[in-house]
Amino acid sequence: MPGFHHPIIVVGANIGKWKKLDAKQQDVLTGTGLYLDNELSADLAHTAQWDVVEKRDPVVGKKLRAPIGK
Repeated sequence: MPGFHHPIIVVGANIGKWKKLDAKQQDVLTGTGLYLDNELSADLAHTAQWDVVEKRDPVVGKKLRAPIGK
């Protein structure tokens, strides 16, 4: 699939609360955000695009998707 589908995920944090967290807590939240940005959103975008293809033509869509395994 073309790499044009990029979902936007925005997470806000109160700076006062953020500063009250220790470094380990901040690292966990930062790591989780990076996971969402790098892994989860890319997988969801990929799956969503294949769902559109399969909805338009279930037979051909499944044949095209099968070699990829997702």
